[in-house]
Amino acid sequence: MKEKEIGLITKDIVDKWKQIKRHLDRADYFFHIADSMRAREEVRQAQELIKQIERELKTAPRVRIELEEEKEE
Repeated sequence: MKEKEIGLITKDIVDKWKQIKRHLDRADYFFHIADSMRAREEVRQAQELIKQIERELKTAPRVRIELEEEKEE
């Protein structure tokens, strides 16, 4: 049997996460233009949470799975 190490987080989840982060960055910019300090602070807090989760994802445990070898007949 072969072993393969895979991450617990799939690529589509990471892609969605990056999209959310991009939207928050844009929202922060527009809140700044509107000069809404309270809204801007909310976005900054969300961005800080994203950074915290990203740090945790980088150290997330990985799973080792066993793959059956394909038999050629």
